[in-house]
Amino acid sequence: MKPIRNISELSVSELLTEFSNNDNELFLSELDLRNHIRKNTNNFEPALLTVLHRDISEFIFTNPISDKSLLQDYIFELDCLLLNIANENNLSVDLKNGNGVQFLSFEKQAHIFPVELQTVEAKQVIAKAVELNLCSVDNGVYSWGETKALLAYFADRASEYLQLGKGIYDDKIKISWKPFEMLFRIKGLAQTKKDYQRTGNTPIGFDIVEKIFD
Repeated sequence: MKPIRNISELSVSELLTEFSNNDNELFLSELDLRNHIRKNTNNFEPALLTVLHRDISEFIFTNPISDKSLLQDYIFELDCLLLNIANENNLSVDLKNGNGVQFLSFEKQAHIFPVELQTVEAKQVIAKAVELNLCSVDNGVYSWGETKALLAYFADRASEYLQLGKGIYDDKIKISWKPFEMLFRIKGLAQTKKDYQRTGNTPIGFDIVEKIFD
């Protein structure tokens, strides 16, 4: 993969060109877009990030990508970037299926959840996870403190408990992974579950997770 050079000096159009030159195999997080935005503006401007989100999203959706599985990774990385920057600047962000973004001013809150986790029951589940030291929260940003396997186990159980999934797979309601991947900024939980299932072992710490749902 060809490295990006002098990214702080690139315009949005040049960033998109770099996407093309790198055969679309460079994740948004590796572009360090947050640093790029801050170096190119005297102050944080939601309007600029809105344009950036729109332009990159349009580029992704209108250009062929050799590995289709990377599409969701691009959008995931961009959405996480937007959520993090919005939180740091006392804003909330309304993501619209990767095709647009709207920033809303608000008084900074201690807890910011993906939409699916904004119910009373979901907030109670996350609060219990914090109490059990499975994760931590700092200025509204959540961090998982245990293994990725245990996070996959937690997301699996929480999705089932909160009935977040839609549709049926193998005679069971599908697991909704995205809310937990967004909350903790860790992707690939579905594959992680498959990996630990192959070992035949339940992740270490599962008994602590189960206390949440007793």
